[in-house]
Amino acid sequence: MKRVLTTLAALAVMTSPALAQDCAEGQRPHDHAAGNTCVPERPERIVSLHDLTITLPLVELGLTDRIVGSMGRLEDGASGPTLSTVPDLFGVDFDSADIEFLGVWDYDLEAIASLQPDLIIGRPSEEEIYDQLSAIAPTVLLDPAEPQLEFLEGVATLGGAPDRFDQMRRAYDARIARLKGLIADPGNVDIAVLYSEPGWHGIYDTFYALTQVADDLGLGQAEAVSELFDGTEEVIDHATSKEISVEAIQAADADLTFLPYWAEDGARSTPAAVRAGMEAVLPGWCDFFRACAAGQVVIFEATPVYAVSFTSFDAAMALLEAELVGRDLTEITN
Repeated sequence: MKRVLTTLAALAVMTSPALAQDCAEGQRPHDHAAGNTCVPERPERIVSLHDLTITLPLVELGLTDRIVGSMGRLEDGASGPTLSTVPDLFGVDFDSADIEFLGVWDYDLEAIASLQPDLIIGRPSEEEIYDQLSAIAPTVLLDPAEPQLEFLEGVATLGGAPDRFDQMRRAYDARIARLKGLIADPGNVDIAVLYSEPGWHGIYDTFYALTQVADDLGLGQAEAVSELFDGTEEVIDHATSKEISVEAIQAADADLTFLPYWAEDGARSTPAAVRAGMEAVLPGWCDFFRACAAGQVVIFEATPVYAVSFTSFDAAMALLEAELVGRDLTEITN
């Protein structure tokens, strides 16, 4: 499956190898997107500047009590700030854990300093305030263009839980090997992930855990999808998407076509809304969209697989197992 894992030229400069430095006792050097930084071997007060890709894995690794502050979201109709996906997968949120809400992208540096962190973990989007953050505590910027398992390992290492990561990685590899053995010919199955709701449609190149698991199982990506993302230089997250034309949607027909909906969005994002979105874009779509005519369109709840975590990998495996094991798919050719 073709993946674009390059970033802006400026980021490439940032990620040039830095000279290792001598660190104080109890610290170790860590290479990252902004250079080389001495970080605590076992941090006790972590500030996370991205809830979905940093806070969530830290919680999964059992490090909730070490997180003192996190970026979060302000959702319409919510009674207060929330962590994206974390409460859905792990039941942890600002109102149930001793984690301070630090804002949505625009951070109060004084509030961060007041938490007395011993480690700040962010992403290259924090480059402009990197020096100010580093004046508060050792700061590491993790690159979301890294492969997901490498990114997860980086979070685990920074959090002081590399052994836990290794244990979870071994279990994941074993489950992948088991599932791969149950799929007759994974290399002959191409997938595509579209999104369609009334007035909003497009396609994904990557879709967090679903992409990771599909890659590890050896599934392919529909050629038309690969072509749409050829030349893409910027990767801002583990989910890369773009709006596309109606003609491009038709060309993205695949052996398995996935259409996500988001239960947390209520009535505007449901399986019915997804079908209505496709019908609005392509009237009578199920008659000529070959995957639909063959019963090979999967409308699925996105939240469980829309994260970088072993829990999400398990959800993606269950989704793919239900569609691939013991089933003869109609081959869709473009």
